[in-house]
Amino acid sequence: MPLEIFALITPLGIALVVLIVRYSGLSKTARLKDRKNAIDLFRRDFAGENPSENVIISSDHNAAFVAMNGSNKLGLVEATGDRFITRLLDSKDIASFEHYGNNSLSIGFRDFTHPVGRYEFNNQQELSTVLEHLRKLEKHQ
Repeated sequence: MPLEIFALITPLGIALVVLIVRYSGLSKTARLKDRKNAIDLFRRDFAGENPSENVIISSDHNAAFVAMNGSNKLGLVEATGDRFITRLLDSKDIASFEHYGNNSLSIGFRDFTHPVGRYEFNNQQELSTVLEHLRKLEKHQ
């Protein structure tokens, strides 16, 4: 087979496979169902921690911020593809955070694998609650 034909067929074949997987339902995006779901996911990875019932879920159900009982840490449960990552944040994990737009928040993490997170909330109160938790973390540096 001439190289020119092979160079043309290869990207088309890859695009076809991606479309088949995408539209066959095999590529699902994870979403948080509710607060209990977020707490359960967090406890699965951090069994020794004591999460409170104070959970703020982003408007797209892609992330949840979980307050901890008896600690100055903050739990984060976030969807990545069809899975969830969980993090236990303290002051050394947050590089910066900034409120922008109406109910939006950007957090810079000191982690090269997830350097920036952008989160939208349903209302100003939810955003204010998360900002309050982040400020508490900042004070305990």
